[in-house]
Amino acid sequence: MPLDPRPAYLLTHFNRLDWAREHYDVLQHDPNRKVFVIELPSDLQALRSAITGKSALYYTILTVKDANKKARKALSKQLLNFIHRNTNWNPASYKDIELDLEISFGEIFVKLFYKQNQVKEKLDRLESPKQYVL
Repeated sequence: MPLDPRPAYLLTHFNRLDWAREHYDVLQHDPNRKVFVIELPSDLQALRSAITGKSALYYTILTVKDANKKARKALSKQLLNFIHRNTNWNPASYKDIELDLEISFGEIFVKLFYKQNQVKEKLDRLESPKQYVL
């Protein structure tokens, strides 16, 4: 099957405009970059027109309801191992650790918070950490 010759675009949702602008600024050499502010009727209409047209392919990274809660449950052992191996945190309970998933430049990161401390790691590193012992 031949590749589709239409251009492809990745749509990424941001909860904050400054995060969207940061991503936009990194793509400074991409002439097709665009920030759609969906609260603006003109931007919402432009987005709808773009994704319903047949001239390009659009892909998106969607936010999953309760994603942080689901990630915490699915990764509990990996998170505890990561915390013990990579931080000096000593929480009284696993519930003392806050978790937040973040999408940045197409990659998913896990941000962990404990008291005044914060650490950020790629989700794929937590899902399948490779440990080598010499």
